[in-house]
Amino acid sequence: MIDQPMIERRFSNLWGQLQGKKPHLPHFLAEIQLALRNDLQIIVTTHSPVVLDSVPANGRIFLDCGESGRVTVQQAHVDVVQDALYGRSRDVLNLLCEDDAAQAVVQGVLDHVVPKRRIRGDSVRIGRDTGADEFPAHAAAFRKFGQIANFVFILDGDQRDSGIDERIREQAGRAVPALFLPGREAPEAWVWERLRQAAGPMAAGLSVDPVELASRLHRLDAVYDTASDRPAAIAKAKLRGLGEALRREAADICRTVARLEAERPESGLQPFAEGLETVLLQWRAG
Repeated sequence: MIDQPMIERRFSNLWGQLQGKKPHLPHFLAEIQLALRNDLQIIVTTHSPVVLDSVPANGRIFLDCGESGRVTVQQAHVDVVQDALYGRSRDVLNLLCEDDAAQAVVQGVLDHVVPKRRIRGDSVRIGRDTGADEFPAHAAAFRKFGQIANFVFILDGDQRDSGIDERIREQAGRAVPALFLPGREAPEAWVWERLRQAAGPMAAGLSVDPVELASRLHRLDAVYDTASDRPAAIAKAKLRGLGEALRREAADICRTVARLEAERPESGLQPFAEGLETVLLQWRAG
């Protein structure tokens, strides 16, 4: 049985203490709502680290107050975004990508860069979100809660002319790193093109016979030659088909291709790889 008067007294005392610290803290509570059922549930209307450090993750509900005044429950983000808002990413560099293919390409580059520069593997984390359009909002949130210095935004090549990198920097309030993956298309399309142009070296990395790989690439190109879907969707379908034939995950193929390309000094991947390496070294030194 919940002793409501006692709980109210305790929170009243806590509220007074927090308000007394308000002039000295960069983040503070504006409001707390309590829902008293069989179990005590705390609903917090802020992402303040002051509160998050004391509330278990499974007891947190974030509310979003829109311009209309309507309050909705905000879905919890996964991996690095969630960790940043929950105050658990201060000692790692977070690389935020758009999807699993982009994440695999970045991981492939790191497979080359991390041992080369003797960077601790657990000091870098890669996460993915639902798309680049949400990145500026993430940048604003990370800036507000002192996490922006630990983030690098990685955009697909087809975002080069969108201006999204400038919007990210505007919301971040600083020259936050925003790197573009190679090419001017989705990462799957870039991976597929590299497979076609360098089937021999890629076959060795994928542990498949070069003739077999070239044949499978040709057949899949023929199957989708008249497809009317977007190029990105077609490239994804081709990679899935190749992965099924080789009994490998499409993301694993992307990672392998990116690692092999990162090892080639003349590769078109080098501008991205060098940019990422520079960011890693600067973060480690800073």
